Amino acid sequence: MEEIDSENLETVMANAQNGDAGACISLGRRFETGDGVALNVRTAAKWYKTAAEKNDAEGQLLFAKMLLLGKGVAQDFEEAAQWYLKAAESGHMVAQYNVAEMYHQGRSLPLDPERALVWFKLAASQGHEDAQTRLEQFLSD
Repeated sequence: MEEIDSENLETVMANAQNGDAGACISLGRRFETGDGVALNVRTAAKWYKTAAEKNDAEGQLLFAKMLLLGKGVAQDFEEAAQWYLKAAESGHMVAQYNVAEMYHQGRSLPLDPERALVWFKLAASQGHEDAQTRLEQFLSD
């Protein structure tokens, strides 16, 4: 990760406030880890949500994770699943894998092996190794 200085942080903050989803994610990560700023998971979640609402797949994935874990926001499995689905539908392979697992386990989404298989295939086709392993297991059952 790049070295944080006050000028760079000010630029990223200005870009985020002007609606740049990438800058929102960068700020979210910094606040989530305390990288160059005071650690603040609520503020991290706020910036991830801002990126998610701008239809940024990475922002959707990160905000979904915060919701799933109840990190910086109230834990909400259903809302997390909806944000994971949005990111997955945008082609984010990690989100596709997470959605597949949710359908496969009936966790946050209804148990649906057929939908799980579709999402495992999509994530596996993009090179997601865990999805490839799960797909092999799925097809050998």
